[in-house]
Amino acid sequence: MASRQASNKGRPAKRTSPPNTIKPKTEAHEFEAIDPEIIAQVEEQVERHIIARFEKMHSGPLPAPEDFAKYENILPGAAERILSMAENEARHRHTIDNG
Repeated sequence: MASRQASNKGRPAKRTSPPNTIKPKTEAHEFEAIDPEIIAQVEEQVERHIIARFEKMHSGPLPAPEDFAKYENILPGAAERILSMAENEARHRHTIDNG
């Protein structure tokens, strides 16, 4: 054994696992002891985060139909004014484009 050690001098030690391997800190059977109530709370929090990340996008000269209705509810006549502005803008663009 001594001759083997002497021949390895100056060489890096052999690795027992690949360099980027992450070893788990806990064994799978240790998770079985977690209280089911705690698991339910964590699942509920995860679900809330997913719902909170929902995004909606709309593009165009007019607001989305849901938003259009909200403008009208807040300020009666607003929907007609917004529609009129979009029509006037479109007319203006067509006039400029057609010379």
